[in-house]
Amino acid sequence: MSDALPKIELEDSGSKGRYFLRSPEGAVAEMTFSKVGDSMIIIDHTDVPDAFRGQGAGLRLVTRAVEDMRAAGRAGPAFETRLRGNFPADSAYWNDTFKCADGGTKPAPATKPPG
Repeated sequence: MSDALPKIELEDSGSKGRYFLRSPEGAVAEMTFSKVGDSMIIIDHTDVPDAFRGQGAGLRLVTRAVEDMRAAGRAGPAFETRLRGNFPADSAYWNDTFKCADGGTKPAPATKPPG
């Protein structure tokens, strides 16, 4: 895999959609979402395969969603994550750029597993 990541693509099927990157070798990194009315999306799944690890692919996908939402004058996305302890996902989702949907503070940081 080269250092330059492929262009982010968007598939929108009405009530759901996904942002994704496809490597020349066929690996796909994706972030799926569900729409909540016309004003918000819920990011419900992010998958970054080994071919894209350590290259910022997940953060690029989330950032693109935020940029698209802002450009459309919508509220930023909400995140649904059930993988507490998944350090790379927690790091991307709870970056200082993002806030809890209820206006509260971000959760305690995940502890990176030893090793």
